[in-house]
Amino acid sequence: MPVSDNISRSTNELYREKTAHQDLIIFENAQRGRVMALGGVVQTTERDEFIYYHEMMTHVPLLVHGAAKRVLIIDGGDGAMCRVISS
Repeated sequence: MPVSDNISRSTNELYREKTAHQDLIIFENAQRGRVMALGGVVQTTERDEFIYYHEMMTHVPLLVHGAAKRVLIIDGGDGAMCRVISS
Protein backbone atom coordinates (compact mmCIF):
# COMPACT_ATOMS: atom_id res chain seq x y z
CA MET A 1 0.00 0.00 0.00
CA PRO A 2 1.57 3.34 -1.01
CA VAL A 3 2.20 5.94 1.65
CA SER A 4 1.26 9.49 0.66
CA ASP A 5 3.44 12.61 0.59
CA ASN A 6 6.20 10.74 -1.25
CA ILE A 7 7.49 9.31 2.02
CA SER A 8 9.26 6.05 1.53
CA ARG A 9 8.50 3.54 4.24
CA SER A 10 11.49 1.44 3.30
CA THR A 11 13.21 2.79 6.41
CA ASN A 12 12.82 1.24 9.87
CA GLU A 13 9.27 -0.04 10.49
CA LEU A 14 8.49 0.34 14.20
CA TYR A 15 4.90 -0.90 14.46
CA ARG A 16 2.15 -2.27 12.25
CA GLU A 17 -1.39 -3.36 13.02
CA LYS A 18 -4.17 -4.21 10.61
CA THR A 19 -7.71 -4.17 11.95
CA ALA A 20 -11.05 -4.60 10.25
CA HIS A 21 -11.20 -0.81 9.84
CA GLN A 22 -7.68 0.39 9.08
CA ASP A 23 -4.03 -0.39 8.52
CA LEU A 24 -1.80 1.46 11.02
CA ILE A 25 1.93 1.76 10.47
CA ILE A 26 4.56 3.73 12.38
CA PHE A 27 7.98 3.96 10.81
CA GLU A 28 11.18 6.02 10.76
CA ASN A 29 11.95 8.31 7.84
CA ALA A 30 15.19 10.20 7.24
CA GLN A 31 13.48 13.50 6.36
CA ARG A 32 10.38 13.39 8.58
CA GLY A 33 11.45 11.38 11.64
CA ARG A 34 8.77 9.06 13.00
CA VAL A 35 5.75 8.84 10.73
CA MET A 36 2.24 7.54 11.49
CA ALA A 37 0.07 6.48 8.55
CA LEU A 38 -3.47 5.09 8.48
CA GLY A 39 -4.56 3.21 5.38
CA GLY A 40 -1.44 4.39 3.55
CA VAL A 41 -2.17 8.08 4.26
CA VAL A 42 0.27 10.00 6.43
CA GLN A 43 -1.48 11.42 9.50
CA THR A 44 1.42 13.00 11.38
CA THR A 45 5.21 13.11 11.51
CA GLU A 46 7.78 14.18 14.06
CA ARG A 47 8.70 17.05 11.78
CA ASP A 48 5.09 18.31 11.94
CA GLU A 49 5.45 18.90 15.69
CA PHE A 50 7.60 21.96 15.03
CA ILE A 51 4.91 23.91 13.14
CA TYR A 52 2.74 24.29 16.26
CA TYR A 53 -0.35 22.90 14.54
CA HIS A 54 -1.72 21.29 17.69
CA GLU A 55 -1.15 24.38 19.80
CA MET A 56 -3.25 26.48 17.42
CA MET A 57 -6.00 23.87 17.31
CA THR A 58 -6.22 23.77 21.11
CA HIS A 59 -5.20 27.11 22.59
CA VAL A 60 -7.42 29.33 20.43
CA PRO A 61 -10.75 27.67 21.39
CA LEU A 62 -9.69 27.22 25.02
CA LEU A 63 -8.69 30.88 25.35
CA VAL A 64 -11.86 32.09 23.62
CA HIS A 65 -13.98 30.00 26.00
CA GLY A 66 -11.99 31.21 28.98
CA ALA A 67 -13.11 28.69 31.60
CA ALA A 68 -13.16 25.21 30.04
CA LYS A 69 -13.13 22.46 32.66
CA ARG A 70 -13.78 19.49 30.36
CA VAL A 71 -12.67 18.99 26.77
CA LEU A 72 -13.88 16.51 24.15
CA ILE A 73 -11.26 15.50 21.59
CA ILE A 74 -12.64 13.81 18.49
CA ASP A 75 -10.23 11.92 16.21
CA GLY A 76 -7.10 12.73 18.20
CA GLY A 77 -5.41 9.43 17.45
CA ASP A 78 -1.82 10.59 17.82
CA GLY A 79 -2.44 12.09 21.25
CA ALA A 80 -0.83 15.45 20.44
CA MET A 81 -3.90 17.56 21.22
CA CYS A 82 -4.37 15.76 24.52
CA ARG A 83 -0.74 16.42 25.38
CA VAL A 84 -1.10 20.14 24.58
CA ILE A 85 -4.35 20.51 26.55
CA SER A 86 -2.83 18.70 29.54
CA SER A 87 0.19 20.96 29.71
